[in-house]
Amino acid sequence: MARPSRLAFDADGSLYILDTNRRRLVKVSPEGRLLHEVTVSGEDAAGLTEPGDVVADARGSILVLDRASAAVLAYDKSGSFLAAHPLAPDLAPEARDPRASLLLDAFGRLWLVAPRERDLVRLDESLSRDRAGRFLTPEDSVPVPRAAVSAANGETWIADGVSGALRRFRASGALAGAAPRPTAGATSTPRTARGSGSWCSARRGPGCSSG
Repeated sequence: MARPSRLAFDADGSLYILDTNRRRLVKVSPEGRLLHEVTVSGEDAAGLTEPGDVVADARGSILVLDRASAAVLAYDKSGSFLAAHPLAPDLAPEARDPRASLLLDAFGRLWLVAPRERDLVRLDESLSRDRAGRFLTPEDSVPVPRAAVSAANGETWIADGVSGALRRFRASGALAGAAPRPTAGATSTPRTARGSGSWCSARRGPGCSSG
C-alpha cells in the first residue's frame, strides 16, 4: 500500500483499509487474510475520485467519502459498488476539504466532520443537515477538528489540531471536558463505536447493502 490513511472495522470484525494515494479499498479478515481489494471509482469510469475516509455500518454497507465529487460512495461487503450519494450543496465545500471525515455514531447516524464550520454535522437520509444550527458548543471549542470517534454512551471525542488535545462532548453537543495531549508511550484511547451502527437501515432503494 502506498498510503493507508483510514481504517474501519465492520460488524464481523473484518478490517477495511483505505489507501488514498492508490484509491484502493482493501478488506482483511479478522485472521489477517486478504479478502479483496477494489478501486474506489464510484460512477466515475476515469477514476477521478479522491477517497478521504471510510466507515462500515452494522448492515454491511461500506461508506467512502469522495472529496472530488462531495459524495458518499456505498459498497457492499463483497466490494461491489452500490451507489453514489451526493451531499447537500451547502455541505459540498466541507466535504471537499482535505480535513473532512465521516463519523458513524453508536446509533447508526452518519455525521460529517466539518472543518471549516468547526462542527459536527448530522446527516439525514438525503445527506442534508439533519438539524438547524450548530451541534458543538461553545463555537470555539475545537478550532481545527482533525478526527472524531463516537462512544457507546453517545458522547463524542474530537482531536483538536491546534492544541493536540482530545475534546469530549456530551450527546447534546455540549463540551464536557478535555484530555491532555497524549505523551510518548501513552497507550490508552477512548473506545469508539465506529462501524457499530447502521446508516443504511433507514434508507430504502439502491445504494445500501441488505446485510
